[in-house]
Amino acid sequence: MGVQGLLTQVRSCVQRVSLSDFSERTLAVDASGWLHRGALVCAHELLLGEPTDQYLAYPLRMIDLFERHGVTPLLVFDGASLPAKAAVHRARSGVRAAARARAAAAAIEADAEAARRKTVVVTAEMARTLIEVLRARGHAFVVAPYEADAQCAFLVREGHAHAAVTDDSDLVAYGCPRVLYKLQARAGASPSPCPLPLSPRVC
Repeated sequence: MGVQGLLTQVRSCVQRVSLSDFSERTLAVDASGWLHRGALVCAHELLLGEPTDQYLAYPLRMIDLFERHGVTPLLVFDGASLPAKAAVHRARSGVRAAARARAAAAAIEADAEAARRKTVVVTAEMARTLIEVLRARGHAFVVAPYEADAQCAFLVREGHAHAAVTDDSDLVAYGCPRVLYKLQARAGASPSPCPLPLSPRVC
């Protein structure tokens, strides 16, 4: 998602940094990105409508990782849909419906898992479940008036967070001064994010 090709245009401004560089700072996180990554591990259950909360594992693991590095994650959730993007959302729904149909057809084929992963969509119920866990743990979070990416950019511009964490290039267009892209964490490695023009990866 985001502005196609935009990140390649700012590649010369990108730098690698360590998550520990943001110790004692707050980072605004687009929660839907973490939920989407979490949902990939239970794409089959979600496709079949089976009860599961496995999608919580990734965001909770990332929260723990941030806290081990002394970083405060401020998760930002999508609010109401923008009326101006109604056509875009309808088109994306159509793409996901087609992907679900392909996944059903591929159920007994080798590429079934790849097909199922394309059907993953973060629902309001998934967001509510994560919010309930955050409340129980005493973690701060924000529900945006509309889209989380615009709210993340606002929080950074206004000094409520030092940088934003997302995979969506829209934050560049929104004028977010520091963005951490493609943040990953692997066993035995130090996570490496980067502010905008920033691009995080794991060394």
